[in-house]
Amino acid sequence: MLKNEPTEKADKEKSCILAAVAHKLSNENNLKTPEWTMKKDYVMDEPLYSNYTTDEEYQAYLKSVGHMNFPVETFSLKKTL
Repeated sequence: MLKNEPTEKADKEKSCILAAVAHKLSNENNLKTPEWTMKKDYVMDEPLYSNYTTDEEYQAYLKSVGHMNFPVETFSLKKTL
């Protein structure tokens, strides 16, 4: 289920979130991370913060604790938080 790349295309943000979830679930279940999750289509150009915050202090906080909820390489997907 996680191994196969989605066939239905979504907007960039939803695609990146879907890839992050697939990556996280793979890690939690000791499965190989699907290769499709690291394709350009699934990596945000700019960070995406929870609650879509633009508060720089809160963004810095989220960066500092993001690993507590997701492995750094998972939800960040290089640039996505």
